[in-house]
Amino acid sequence: MWGEKLDRTELLAIILVGAILIGTPLVIYYYQVNRVIKIMNYEKEIEIAANTFENGNWFPDKIVVKKGEPIRLIIYGSDVAHSLTIPKLGIDSGIIKPGHIKVIEFIPEEEGIYEIYCGIPCGSFHSFMIGKLIVVR
Repeated sequence: MWGEKLDRTELLAIILVGAILIGTPLVIYYYQVNRVIKIMNYEKEIEIAANTFENGNWFPDKIVVKKGEPIRLIIYGSDVAHSLTIPKLGIDSGIIKPGHIKVIEFIPEEEGIYEIYCGIPCGSFHSFMIGKLIVVR
């Protein structure tokens, strides 16, 4: 094999496999490094998965943010229709259909612990679908 000449198809296959084996880890590394940099710079863009209580509830179910810092919540509807509401802050995402995304941006002005609810009946344990937004100094 090593002494033989490679035809175009074999050469292309070797190059393609090499690109995949080297490129994939580089892309993953770049993605992770950028997420860490965002966190270190206190850019708060928080991804939240909305699942019925039986399928995992809010994920994450506790969010800690700084007072006065702009926040962007990106909420993914995964299994059934949901709605993210934080009544004490006057926040309601409206309906989030399965497979869809809603983005909410706000600036928390007061420290405290705020309950996060689902505003749409989404399952038999809907009333247990509770999360927490913790605003610190």
